[in-house]
Amino acid sequence: PHLRELLLRLLPPRPVCQDKLAPTNSLVKVGFPSRVPPGGAPALTYSAGSSKPEVRADGGFACPQCGVLHAELPTECPVCALKLLSATDLSKTYHHLFPLPLFKQQLGPPAALCFGCGEALPAAARNAAPATHGFTCGACGAAFCEHCDALLHESLHACPSCEGP
Repeated sequence: PHLRELLLRLLPPRPVCQDKLAPTNSLVKVGFPSRVPPGGAPALTYSAGSSKPEVRADGGFACPQCGVLHAELPTECPVCALKLLSATDLSKTYHHLFPLPLFKQQLGPPAALCFGCGEALPAAARNAAPATHGFTCGACGAAFCEHCDALLHESLHACPSCEGP
């Protein structure tokens, strides 16, 4: 049996709706709350997983739909049922849909410095076979050393030069 067949044996099928049509995918409504700095007047603030607010003066995150304060993210607002996330939380779950394209190996004369760490990129020894001098982003042309290339593709999932100002 193929891997697909083996996996399908282990996975439960999607539920069938009343009208015998497969359910359609739907969008999940999320909100990106604004940060309320500490030091203001005490306010009712919800803690994660709690349905009762506490009076706190240490700031929090204001729900963009109803304005209620929350102590931490991610959470679901108990007042308006909006899922609240930070942009970082969303990017952590979304990076696999938009992977960072592989950088091109730089075989010619090396760029002076790695854009990521600022270290000098390795130069080829005289009379040696062509060696990789680093990796170049296809979109912006920034050069990166081997370690920064690995970090960008395995952890950050974004080119800092393309994302920059």
